Amino acid sequence: MRAIIIAIIIAALIGLGIWIWRENRADKDNAADLRSRISAFNQTKNADATTVPASPRDVVVYTLTVENPTDEVVSGHVTEVNIADITELATLIDAQGANYNSANNSLVWTPLDVPQNGSYDKKFTVRVKDSIPTGSDKQMTANFGGDLVVNVDSGVAVAPTPPPVVTPTPQPTPAPKYTAPTTGPESTLVILLAIISAVTVVTYLRKAKTSA
Repeated sequence: MRAIIIAIIIAALIGLGIWIWRENRADKDNAADLRSRISAFNQTKNADATTVPASPRDVVVYTLTVENPTDEVVSGHVTEVNIADITELATLIDAQGANYNSANNSLVWTPLDVPQNGSYDKKFTVRVKDSIPTGSDKQMTANFGGDLVVNVDSGVAVAPTPPPVVTPTPQPTPAPKYTAPTTGPESTLVILLAIISAVTVVTYLRKAKTSA
């Protein structure tokens, strides 16, 4: 009886080992089918970073995409990208939770399961340095399922465009209202005529009184 129990245990262990081996083999086979790609966007210039050169202080966001085109979940996939050529010309400002591997200058994220016919993205952000090292090829190259090159120029950082100055439209000055002068030839003539009229009236009254 003891021998039978031992045989059953051994058979169970062998079966378990075979099952684990098959699962691991399936994960490896499916992992080989995963598709990886990388893209970059220049936030400062609001354009695809591969279409415009990055200037000093430009912020560039890299996106790593992992796709699983199979009908099986791939367990524990590790996302890693070497950034040695990038950090020569730029400073890492956000790694989205990745760990930095100083041994080979790479970013490594926590292993993730890739769902069947699904995908996930990981991002990291860099800022181009103020000065470009002498002898640099002025290119930030990253490989993740293929090479992606971001060209860098050594020009002066572009200052933010100031808002346009709005100049108020000048309003026409209203014409001054005409005010008759209080003194001058016209006023003098009026006074003179008034005096003559008064003298004439007085003279007439005196004559009339004398005649009476």
